[in-house]
Amino acid sequence: MLVSVLYNLNRTSVRQITLTSADPLAPPLIDPNYYSTEVDILIIRNALRKNMLVLIQTEARKCFIRSEVPPPRLCTLSTTSSDEELGHSVGVLADSCSHLTGTRMMGKVLDSELRIYEIEMPRVVFPSKIAAHNQVAVYAVAEKAADIIISDWRAY
Repeated sequence: MLVSVLYNLNRTSVRQITLTSADPLAPPLIDPNYYSTEVDILIIRNALRKNMLVLIQTEARKCFIRSEVPPPRLCTLSTTSSDEELGHSVGVLADSCSHLTGTRMMGKVLDSELRIYEIEMPRVVFPSKIAAHNQVAVYAVAEKAADIIISDWRAY
């Protein structure tokens, strides 16, 4: 069985988190808003078509795939599927591999020393969206933060 997964790692769709009550223990309402912009829909449709070209129409891959077995409620897709057919599949299967990070861009809430504006001591290490796995970016920013913190302590 071959499973092909596609993700748009730099979505333009914006997630929304809303408080459901004043109770701090009440879970928030989270709307991931997957593929809610025309740009995101265009990107994923084009990615699906290119993926199908490689998986279905190249000699190297044809021997591995007999046919697609779509999930219930979805039609079998092909490289000639309409935008509507692809859009319906995306809407039903929408998901993300994004590891959720901050809700604000670094320059809007942090200074160059990784401190939250107008708060003296606390630092935030990584509050921005990236288009890849977070681990590498976290390591890079954490190394920089460590250098800044060590430098601050040496100044005392």
